[in-house]
Amino acid sequence: MLPEAPDRLRPGVRLACRVVVRQLGLVVMPIRPLERGGTLRMHNCKIFGVSRQGTSFEERTATLRLSGHDNMVTNTEIGADYSTDQTELWNCAAKLEGAAGNMFANCVFEGADVGILIAGPDNNFVNCRADINYGHGFWFTRESPTDIPPWRIRLSNCWAHRNSRYGSNLFDNFRIDSGQYINGIQMTNCKSSYWSQDGWTHRYGLYDGAGDTLVVAFKDDGAATKWFDGISGYSGPQASFSQQLFTPPNKTAVPDVKGQSVLRFHNSEATTITGFVNEVNGQTLDMITTNGNTSIAHNTTLKTNTLATKLLEPSRLYRFKCISGTWYETN
Repeated sequence: MLPEAPDRLRPGVRLACRVVVRQLGLVVMPIRPLERGGTLRMHNCKIFGVSRQGTSFEERTATLRLSGHDNMVTNTEIGADYSTDQTELWNCAAKLEGAAGNMFANCVFEGADVGILIAGPDNNFVNCRADINYGHGFWFTRESPTDIPPWRIRLSNCWAHRNSRYGSNLFDNFRIDSGQYINGIQMTNCKSSYWSQDGWTHRYGLYDGAGDTLVVAFKDDGAATKWFDGISGYSGPQASFSQQLFTPPNKTAVPDVKGQSVLRFHNSEATTITGFVNEVNGQTLDMITTNGNTSIAHNTTLKTNTLATKLLEPSRLYRFKCISGTWYETN
């Protein structure tokens, strides 16, 4: 069992240094149970915070709250309740406050206003999931201008699923705030998704307000607005987009290219493509046509290599790349 907190630290339990917790069963914790300075080892545990709905908050709380460095949490499920406050998002399942050099592997953050709030550098997440939270799933931010920004965060094989339970198109599965001096985040083989039978869906699969995120092989299912947005350091587009041939609806002037990389036009009469929707920075499109009825406009968001509207020929392949919202022909 975890130690009872002295009165001056209530509510919550503050652990001493070099604590190892193994195979902790279902434990209901009061408000902010684990505040940690460093060298915590938690393995094969299941911890949940008690409900605080309808009570007042003075600061954002969490079931697992780390403020130190070099902690390790593996094979652990961390849960909390939601606060009902959709503006402040007071309750987190886990929260890093200036915490650096921590490792989370095979962990789940669920049921709270926020799955995990990350405010601190050099933290690593492997095979982790933020699931069924009412606000954001993974949230990278700073709560105060004096906080250390979450620099050099690495996520591998992480999944954000069924978040934004407060309502559709309100919160993001992965969110990186803007204006917080955040940089150097790397995401590899990460996924965002929802369940079609839920009454809600997330706004963005990945919102990158920092604009300095390296993303390799990211996939989203079911974002209400866009599957990800704001990526400037995007890498490896062919690994992240469908390789299946996609035929836009007949006579569509502005095709939806969300998650697509190969388009085949089969228009029954003359049609000029004037733009695309749901594109992302770094996306590449290979385009072919089955007949001579399709043209590509040259305008503010589409740039052909002839600097004029171009009629597509059935025997040719055309390639365009999206850079900061503008499509450029590259061949």
